[in-house]
Amino acid sequence: MTMTDKHLAETQAAPELDVSRADTLLFDLDGTLLPMDEELFVKLYMHALSQAFADRYDPALMQKTLWESVGLMVGNDLDVTNETRLWELMESRFPGISTHKEDFDAFYRTGFDAAQPACPRREGTGAFLEELKKQGWRLILATNPIFPETAVRQRLQWAGVDPVIFADITTYENSTRCKPNPAYYTEILERNHLDPATCIMIGNDTSEDMIARSLGMQTFLLTEHLIDRKNLGTDQWSHGDFPALMKAFGVDTEAGN
Repeated sequence: MTMTDKHLAETQAAPELDVSRADTLLFDLDGTLLPMDEELFVKLYMHALSQAFADRYDPALMQKTLWESVGLMVGNDLDVTNETRLWELMESRFPGISTHKEDFDAFYRTGFDAAQPACPRREGTGAFLEELKKQGWRLILATNPIFPETAVRQRLQWAGVDPVIFADITTYENSTRCKPNPAYYTEILERNHLDPATCIMIGNDTSEDMIARSLGMQTFLLTEHLIDRKNLGTDQWSHGDFPALMKAFGVDTEAGN
């Protein structure tokens, strides 16, 4: 059992969310700000990307390599970005491919939309974030950095959220660690000069998002599109659906509808 697993396995009473001592909100993206059928998303995304380059690269090998690259990035313990880990693997399978990065960026601006049917927009999400910004909150998008910035911005567009609202957005270009490694959150804290005691992490994954509490952050577990691979349940964290989240920050649940 890793230290991360040990921390998550320790059942604790759910503390009451104290927004008065926080000034920064970290939001997960997939399943949190952007509702997602993860299985369908992966299927549509992998198919679209591999077919977009089928005239140059074997589609089956491309999908296999992409899956392996996710594992490399999630397990990254080197002092290089997740982007570097992915492209080193891609280059080893498809020599010369790294000289065509711009083609992949173009895919994420256009062909990536093939995966959008797996991500229905939740009306009111953008308005909720705008209201939080007006209240004075610093907002950070803490999405697992296994995608390039272009792909993250596209998914924000699907969610109806303007990227400029965030003070920081984690992408594979600016991150050297991934969830659920606590070091992923440490990078965010250090890059933005934040005190974890003044931060609240909001996400739908009991392992990847709630681990932020081990660093001293408060957490809120979104129970819509809940991911609980380790069967940890929800009781040890402040939790609720999206209207409950809005209510916790004093935002009208009808806003944006």
